[in-house]
Amino acid sequence: MNIPIKRGALWGKQVQIFITDTCNLNCDGCPYPFIPKERQNEIRSQELKPEKWKEITDYLYRQGIRLFCLIGGEPASYFGLDEIIKNITDYPDSFVLLSTSGIHPLYNLILRKKLAQVLSRPRSNKFKNGIAISFDAIP
Repeated sequence: MNIPIKRGALWGKQVQIFITDTCNLNCDGCPYPFIPKERQNEIRSQELKPEKWKEITDYLYRQGIRLFCLIGGEPASYFGLDEIIKNITDYPDSFVLLSTSGIHPLYNLILRKKLAQVLSRPRSNKFKNGIAISFDAIP
């Protein structure tokens, strides 16, 4: 039996980017074990800077990528996350899906405002930037 496959407009045009390996807690189903603070600091010191992420996302955009799923450990714990989202959404036809535990945006008003500003930039009627929150982590 041949079942026709209907593919959406973003089929083959998406990528998942692990912004950071650090995390602030253990969510249900998380593949990352608890990381001691010293190890988190070491990992954080090795993270790419937003300027390098811009080079990477520029390259991916030129290759046809239009949906950038930002995940991690906990992507909202990455310093400069709002810069990365802004760089991606500077393209008129690119979109961001941020996957977060919700802890950082919940308790950090400045981060919440920055994320709201860049994720609510005008987009087409068909696709919008978004945020996926894992509520199992929110106390």
